[in-house]
Amino acid sequence: MISAKEAAKKALDYFLEMNELVGLTKEKFENLTIDEVWTDGAGVWEITIGYELPPPISKQIVENPVVKRQYRRIRVENDGEVKTMIIRALTNEQ
Repeated sequence: MISAKEAAKKALDYFLEMNELVGLTKEKFENLTIDEVWTDGAGVWEITIGYELPPPISKQIVENPVVKRQYRRIRVENDGEVKTMIIRALTNEQ
């Protein structure tokens, strides 16, 4: 079974690699954090990554938007293979 630290690193690496496919490099994310680390006891890890993406400059100038924190939950199997990456919505979001 891999450790929590190893699972978190695998999840973060996967998150960054997948986002690079659409042109979002690590530098584009603000306040990138590992917010939750959870295991089911059988070696499957669920890692929640939080981040903010600044809106485009045009929106910043015209609308002065509020930047909303976003989350992705990544499931890492006990062999270190990433199985899923899904949007993690908070239950108290409005």
